[in-house]
Amino acid sequence: MAQVGDILQEEIRSGLMRDALPSELDLARRFQVSRPTIRDALEILRKAGLIESSRGQNHRIVPQKVSAEVQSETRGVTVLGFAPLDELSPFSLSLMSQIQLAAGSKYEVRIVSNSNITTPAALRELTSREKQRCWVLIGPPADVLQWFEASRLPCLALAPSIRSSVVPVLAMDMQSVMMHSFSLAKQRGYSGPYLLIPANRQTSETARFFGEVQQKYPQRDSAIFSHDTTMNGVRRAVEKIMRSKRGDEQPPLILVVRPKHALMTLSVLRAQDLKPGAHYGLISIGRENYIDYVIPTMACYTIKKQRLFKKFLRMLSEILDSGYTRPGLFSVIADFYEGETFPRLGGQ
Repeated sequence: MAQVGDILQEEIRSGLMRDALPSELDLARRFQVSRPTIRDALEILRKAGLIESSRGQNHRIVPQKVSAEVQSETRGVTVLGFAPLDELSPFSLSLMSQIQLAAGSKYEVRIVSNSNITTPAALRELTSREKQRCWVLIGPPADVLQWFEASRLPCLALAPSIRSSVVPVLAMDMQSVMMHSFSLAKQRGYSGPYLLIPANRQTSETARFFGEVQQKYPQRDSAIFSHDTTMNGVRRAVEKIMRSKRGDEQPPLILVVRPKHALMTLSVLRAQDLKPGAHYGLISIGRENYIDYVIPTMACYTIKKQRLFKKFLRMLSEILDSGYTRPGLFSVIADFYEGETFPRLGGQ
């Protein structure tokens, strides 16, 4: 209950929620808790003077007054996530925690995470409320990064290989990942690779790097397949790949952007009683803790957390202490972890 109340308070005070709260049923579904728990959290907000109720249980948000002194104050760091806190990956939550530990002794660190902060209006509302020494963007969509570029606000991003001439962006080195995956497919006797990517990332640097490496291997049958990020969307894309390779001697190597989509892909393949090596190879780009517990174990590209965090926090410290930012894409080489989803074929 306290966690639900804290998240809602932060969203109201940061301006992410205005006018009225969603219904109790919608809130219960979002936080996956009971409606009585939601009512208890709403009572906390009511006592804090953040909401008031009218007939029909319409929980109206009381307008929050922000003094000119607070607006002009340079407070510290705001970390932005682009999904509700309860939907963020363990990796993102770990990075937020590391930022709080590293910068919290000298600067105030605020965390704002919500899917509603991706529009220009929401970003203007959020950034106009206070001046920060740095805005930290964790996994921003391309249009959000472009908005920060245009606004010239001091920021640092952890993003999926998005180039920027203004904002420093730390990302996995996707070019080396793509080159390695093509080489691995050839060495181990697979066709492909076939990149499975969300439809909204088809124009990303990840897709561009795949296309560049694809041109270096014109003799290989490789392609990009997009999906809408839902389970049904992933299933349709995977089935399309498997249909296109039916009857081939070489099983397809499927390279999946994002661990959760790799897990969906594995679920689809297992539901069809398909076996790694005999029918497919599967590699996840990225790794989360839960990936280590799936059966068969997942092959993946990943960056060791501590190595990535150390570099990211060093860049953040540079911005906070000197105000200086070095724009551009800063790539970190990924490690390849063997897994049962991508075995060698024929004793290779």
